Amino acid sequence: IALICDDEVLTYGTLRARASAVARALQASGVRAGERVAILLPNGAAYLETFFGATALGAIAVPLDTRASVMRT
Repeated sequence: IALICDDEVLTYGTLRARASAVARALQASGVRAGERVAILLPNGAAYLETFFGATALGAIAVPLDTRASVMRT
């Protein structure tokens, strides 16, 4: 078991498969190795899938704070 979050149990095999799907989707949308991928997701399965998918592609995962508010100047 790789992750237990709420009612979801994610195995390492499933996590790998989903991360690979994210990597393919990112590549299809034009993301290349060395480029940055912003991740604005709460903690959970989707976050891990996206993080590992981006890094599997060779991209740089850039986590953003989901609790941050917009600053107006």
